Amino acid sequence: AMQVELLARAGTWRRFHSIDFARVQRTVFVCMGNICRSPYAEARLRGLGHATASAGIDAGDAKPAHPPALDTAARRGIDLSAHRSTPLNRLAARPGDLLVGFEVPHALALERFARGHAGLQVTLLGCWGQPRGRIHIEDPYGRSPAYFDTCFGLIDVGVSGLAARLARVPDTR
Repeated sequence: AMQVELLARAGTWRRFHSIDFARVQRTVFVCMGNICRSPYAEARLRGLGHATASAGIDAGDAKPAHPPALDTAARRGIDLSAHRSTPLNRLAARPGDLLVGFEVPHALALERFARGHAGLQVTLLGCWGQPRGRIHIEDPYGRSPAYFDTCFGLIDVGVSGLAARLARVPDTR
C-alpha cells in the first residue's frame, strides 16, 4: 500500500482522476468479493440519491454481505441485509457507467473489462477523498472490527467527494 501511495504522489495514477462526470449515468463500485467495501459504498451513494450498483472481480454469485460488514454498516446507518453479490462478468455494464475500484489492481482489471464495453470510465474511490484520501482502500475482510470502521470511514469520505461531482440521475433499477 505504501508503494501505491508513493506512485500516486508521483502522478502514476493520474488517469484515474480524469473523469468526465457529465457522461456518468451510474456509479458501479467494484471490489474483490462484493461482500464488504463495494456493497457499503453502493448503499451509501444510493442514500445520497444517485444511481448505483456494485460487483466483485472474484465474487461468488448471490452471496450476502460479510457479517462484520453488515454490523459496521448498521452502526453507520446503512442496512446491507438485502445485498447479494454480483460477479463482475455478470454485471450488465452500460454506456455512462463509472466503474470505481478500491485498489490499483481493481482499477487495472476494470480498465481491461471496460475495453469490451463502450462508454465506460474507470476511477479509484480514493481519488475523491477530501483532503485527497488514500488511493488504496485495503480490504477489511478478515481484519479487526476497528479496521472495518476505518475502511468504511474512508469509503464515506470518497463517496461524499464523488457525490459532490455527480449529476443526479434517477435510479432506474
